[in-house]
Amino acid sequence: MINDAAALMLATVAAWLTRRPASARHSYGFGRAEFLAALANSLGLLILVAWLTISAIQRLHDPQPVIGSAVSLTAAMGLAINILVAWLLSRGEHTLNTRAALLHVLGDLLGSVAALLAGIVIALTGWTPIDPLLSLGIGALILLSSGRLLYESLHGLMEGTPLNIAPEQVGQALATLPGVASVHDLHIWSVAPEQIMLSAHLVVRDLRQWETLLDASHALLAERFGIHHATLQPEPETRTVRWLTAPDKSTIHCSLFLFMVLLLFPLLSSAVELTQEEKDYLGNTGGIKVCVDPDWYPFERLNDQGEHEGIAADLLRLAAERTGIRLEIVRTSSWDESIQASKDKKCQILSFLNQTPKREEWLLFTQPYFTDVNVFVTRNEHSYIADPAILTDETIVFPEGTAMEELVRNNYPNLSVLNTRTEKEAFILVSENRADMTMRSLIIAAYAIRKEGLFNLKIAGQLPNYTNKLRIGVIKSEPMLVNILNQGISAITNQEREQIVNKHISIEIKDRVDYKLIFQIAAFLGLLTAISLYWNYKLNKLNDRLIKIAQTDVLTGLYNRTKLNEQFHIEHTRAVRYGRPFSAIMLDIDHSKDQ
Repeated sequence: MINDAAALMLATVAAWLTRRPASARHSYGFGRAEFLAALANSLGLLILVAWLTISAIQRLHDPQPVIGSAVSLTAAMGLAINILVAWLLSRGEHTLNTRAALLHVLGDLLGSVAALLAGIVIALTGWTPIDPLLSLGIGALILLSSGRLLYESLHGLMEGTPLNIAPEQVGQALATLPGVASVHDLHIWSVAPEQIMLSAHLVVRDLRQWETLLDASHALLAERFGIHHATLQPEPETRTVRWLTAPDKSTIHCSLFLFMVLLLFPLLSSAVELTQEEKDYLGNTGGIKVCVDPDWYPFERLNDQGEHEGIAADLLRLAAERTGIRLEIVRTSSWDESIQASKDKKCQILSFLNQTPKREEWLLFTQPYFTDVNVFVTRNEHSYIADPAILTDETIVFPEGTAMEELVRNNYPNLSVLNTRTEKEAFILVSENRADMTMRSLIIAAYAIRKEGLFNLKIAGQLPNYTNKLRIGVIKSEPMLVNILNQGISAITNQEREQIVNKHISIEIKDRVDYKLIFQIAAFLGLLTAISLYWNYKLNKLNDRLIKIAQTDVLTGLYNRTKLNEQFHIEHTRAVRYGRPFSAIMLDIDHSKDQ
């Protein structure tokens, strides 16, 4: 009964935690407490099975006398209580947490049934082995159920795909929606047994239809798969990772042929032939000093060793290799510092930026070597943004010194502009409701949302008639360098661009583990266990004392007639079972009968 009470208390606490509202620090709420409670209860059941097994084996080896009628009466009372509790639990919510508590009660209920049957059999036949044998059978049944419960709770805590959902079916269903070209980066997991989450990238044919597609996708996921929280990321039709069946042999042969052609084509076309004047220029100039944005990944950043890495770094390096340019990275701490260094001619080029009238005052620009759409990022409850000009009393946040900030200040004075030092801070401001939106490159937005785990954000629209056309900015005193870089950019193939993008967009999601909550739950479980152990210790001491009082004489401390009769019955049963002689000697040492 104590075991059941502890299980019910644990289930109650978990249910209370689950119903607590989400907060800024726990944006998904506390639903995972159900997994922890189910895990604790399943481990408790396994301990109970071990105890039942050991106890049953001991009773088989050394049978103890059992009063059948008393056992039957006690078991009947326990059975009635367990049936009532099981009935109440079965009428409630059918969650993993209640299943764990119900399993504890059912284990006790089966134990009561076994004790009742054993009491009846012993009362009628005197065959005591029936009691441990039934205990072993009950232990086997509990072991099977608790093993399943343990697997499900661990599977949920490890963020496995819910057992009743097939990811392939979900991906295929999304890919069949009109307007969806393909689906990739599909992840399905549970933050609570009944709270399924999904994130996926949908390659769409027309981003202007995204709002309609988003509604259709949410409806499909909710109706067919019971998924009510989905973060769906739109992408332009450049990558197609489809959920389709395997191609036939002819398709494979054609694909291999095209692959070989595409593989050899860059080797034939990558060479850049410079004029003698351009070669002399590079020879006289030496290394070209480059300023970059140190915190704009996956586009570019400076790592801890001061190395330039990201999409822009790989593209610039490719163009430099094909033209014979030697690059020297100038270390700066921010994009504003890089801009100022370019104005002061401490570096000759800025690696990756949009062309704007303000920047044209001191820079020349190459042709674009990477394009990406700009999107609005808002919280999930914000409506779709078709035209930012009609918005009122809303704030938009940008990292300092971006071209998008300049464009919004000039074209959309109805929006209040905020600034942060980093990309990450801009997205966090929106997530924490300190800004209504930000506007960033689609690639940057997708990366930041996934990497930082900001799943309360969504893509809420695209900036009309504007696409990021990212170029290399060259100071005006170096016009020949622009021509050389343009030749290197022209030698970069679309396939090479695609490989570079895929290299940097494949990321690892950052899990935000709330160690404080885990510690609090562990401390509570530890306290509950300590209280149960102490209470059991006190009960055992009291039971030992009661047994001693019932079996011994108060004055002498020797066994009384009740204990002697009980021991006599045990020894007589043992002698009958093993067919051995049995004898008893009774001595009246103190001659009490003569007094």
